[in-house]
Formats: sequence, C-alpha cells, structure tokens
Amino acid sequence: MLCYMLAFPAILPYRWLRRIYKVCVLLLSIAFFSLDMYLLLLYNETFRTLSPDVIAAVMVTNPTEAGEYISTYLTFDKILIVSFFVALLLVLFFFIRKISFSLNRIAAGAVFFCIVSSIYVCVNWFSWSVFGNIYLLATRSCPDLNEYRRNPVVLCGDDRAGNIIFIIGESFSRKHSSLYGYDKKTNPLLEEMGQNGQLYVFDNVVSACLTTIPAIKSLMTGYVGGIGTDGEWYEYQTLIEIMQKSGYEVYWASTPFKYGIHENEVGRFADMCNEQLFLNDNKGSRSVSLDEELIPVVSDFMGKRAELKFCIVHMMGSHFTYKDRYPDAYAKFVPEDYEKTHPQLSYENRKNLSEYDNSILYNDSVVYAIMKGVENSDALVIYLSDHGQDVYDSSDDFAGHPKKGNEVSERVGHEIPFMVYATSKFCEKHPSIIGRIEKTVNKPYRTDSIMYTIMDVAGVFAVNGIHYKHKSLFH
Repeated sequence: MLCYMLAFPAILPYRWLRRIYKVCVLLLSIAFFSLDMYLLLLYNETFRTLSPDVIAAVMVTNPTEAGEYISTYLTFDKILIVSFFVALLLVLFFFIRKISFSLNRIAAGAVFFCIVSSIYVCVNWFSWSVFGNIYLLATRSCPDLNEYRRNPVVLCGDDRAGNIIFIIGESFSRKHSSLYGYDKKTNPLLEEMGQNGQLYVFDNVVSACLTTIPAIKSLMTGYVGGIGTDGEWYEYQTLIEIMQKSGYEVYWASTPFKYGIHENEVGRFADMCNEQLFLNDNKGSRSVSLDEELIPVVSDFMGKRAELKFCIVHMMGSHFTYKDRYPDAYAKFVPEDYEKTHPQLSYENRKNLSEYDNSILYNDSVVYAIMKGVENSDALVIYLSDHGQDVYDSSDDFAGHPKKGNEVSERVGHEIPFMVYATSKFCEKHPSIIGRIEKTVNKPYRTDSIMYTIMDVAGVFAVNGIHYKHKSLFH
C-alpha cells in the first residue's frame, strides 16, 4: 500500500486528486491491516487465506448471529492490540511522508506498470488474493436445488422404517458429553436412556467438516470439497430427493435462520422438502427461539398422514454465544466448578466454559424429548453434531470454531457424538437392522457417508442401478 501511495500519485495531473488518492489508500490500508491483525489473533489466518467456506459463513450471517459474534470475539484485549499496531502504521506513514524524492515520468510509468501487473496476477489467482475474497463476498449466490433434481431410479426392499428422524446438532464436542466419559453430567437423560437399552452410542464417528455449511452439504449429498469429489456440490444427488423417490414425505424443522445476507445451502436443501419450518424467520432480529420449540414442530410433522415420514431437525445446539442457547433453568454449571480441573483459565473463561456445558445439558433435554415423542411408533432417531468446538482445548484464551492448522483444535472439532434411538416397535419390526446396529457401535465412520446409512434404514438398496449398502454405518 505504501508503494501505491508513494509512486502512483506522481502520474496524477492534479494536486487535489493526489490528496484524495492518498487518503483513500490510507483508509484502505488501515482497514485491511486491522482486519488481518484481528484474524491473525483469532484464527492464525489473514483475510487473504480464508477459505471460501468461511467467506460463505460470513455471507449467511444474520444480524442476530453477527451481534453474538461481536459480543463473543471482539474483546477489549484484541481491540487494544489491533489499535496499537494501527497506531504504529500511522506513525510509519507520517514518517515516510517526510521523505522527499521525485520520480521522472519514465520511472513513474515503470512503477505503474508493476502495479497493474500485480493487480492482474491477483485477479487471476482469486483463491489466494484479498481481491478474490472480496469478489466472493460481493457475488456469492446459491443455486436453487430444485432445478438440479436428478430424478433417480430408486429400488427399495420391504424392511424399512416407517418414521426416520435425523437430528443435526450444532457445535457439540464429544469431549463434553458425559455419554463419553466427561466428568460433568451433561447428558443425564440420554445416559438413562442408554442404560435402559434404548439408545446406541457410537464412539468412533468423526465429522467430515469443521464448519456448518460444508457439514450440511456433506450430510445431504456426500460432497466434501477437495476430498475426492468432482464437480460442484449442487450437482450431486441429494438424500432428500432419494427419500422422496423411495416414498417418504420429507420435512425440515430448524431453529437456525434460513437466510443471512445471501441465500445459503441450508435453506436450499429445506426448499426441496415437502414441508419446512424455520422458527426464527418470522421473529425480530433480537428474538431467537430456543431449541425446545422444535419439539412440538417435530411432533406435528410425525403426526402427518403419510405412511412413511423422514424429518430433518436442524438445531441451534451450542452455537455461540453459549449463554444464549439455554433458559435460566439449565444454568447448572458455574465457574467455580472448574477451578480444580481448569485452574489455568481466567474466571471469565471458566464462566464461558460453564455456559458451554450448560448448553450441552439443555441440548440433552431437547434431544431426549424428541426421541420420547416417537416412542409409540415405528421410528428410528439418528443424532449427530455437524462439528465439534474448541473450548479452551488448543489454548487457554480461545473458544470457538476449530482453528485451521492447529492439530488439537482440529481434532476436537472433528470428534462429535453420534447416537441412535430405536423405539420398541422398531425393534420388533426390524430385528435384522437392530442386530447390525448393535454390532457396529465401535466402527470407525465419517459423517459424509451418513446419507447411505439413512438410505439403508429406509430400505433403499440401489439408486440408478448402483448399490450403496456397503457404505452404511450399519454394515
């Protein structure tokens, strides 16, 4: 930026134009410098290196989520550090302004040529440039998936569940579940259900992705960008269409918002369903529904006349800000509970940790209620989280989405809970499926193949002549 400021004005014809140019470049320099410093402090990345998936997350953020993000991550210490370095930048700028030198027109033209060449390189290397990310922010759009329906030929057997509920949690790290040995009782109701033999807890399932939108795409299509996949995500066969073609009515119930600044993939998948309901879409920007409001919605969907029903439930779960994810009645854990186990954390960070565990405790009650709501029907309920959360695992001062390139942070981000609830009627009607479930609770599995597991339970054994049962978790 300093090079632009010092060299390019030499070929501008008017002094006032040169001044305007310098002010604009200075303001841009400060803006980009502040943004990069903040991202380095938080994620060890700059705006230039952010992935398209992170940019996509920015585009689907609504005012409520933006406010929660600011209150969580735009802390005083980060503002102070960024302000300090911005001040150094300004001192450097004003110091360089005192240096007097001149360029003849040939030298100025040569510098101008270099500048234009550098812009050309940036434009042609979008994924590696600031300009590319700005372009993504400005032009990102999401295709209508109904226009990409593939009309598959689906072959089904007779052994199929009457009702399937697929619950997608949010930011639930397996490490914080008492179902998996955590020392805080964050899943008392589901633990009780497991002890009664009604719940199967899988201990070796990992998420394919570390952020919500890529995770949803992988769950609904099997697409994981850059990992053995070709083409665009919206060109892939969707689980929703397969279920519809196999005779199921498909419903979508969601606590997270449908849209942000732009349409997002979650909303596009929901648009493919027979019915959908986003609880927060008709509310004010400061009013956010809690996940318990999903319980009657799921009950209503499951009470429809359709013989075969598939309901996708997308929860707010433990999305930050953690304290906003549960009612006061679930504020069981307090900072003092972590003094012995996490003495290195500050009081505020122990408070944040306790609020995260409280959100898991509340999540336990909602998932339990949804499961119990179908206990008298032929139903199977599958629960998983879209990804985990780094809650002071990689460092003593960070909680949030896993940090790219940090081994500890990425590991806890991939480690998620996975559980299956089978009603008594389901067990009676489908003993062979139950037998396979019992044998695979320790099987290593990654969530981008979950669609094949759901197809298996739905009795789908071939799509367009291709058999997929071997990809099911239960095989």
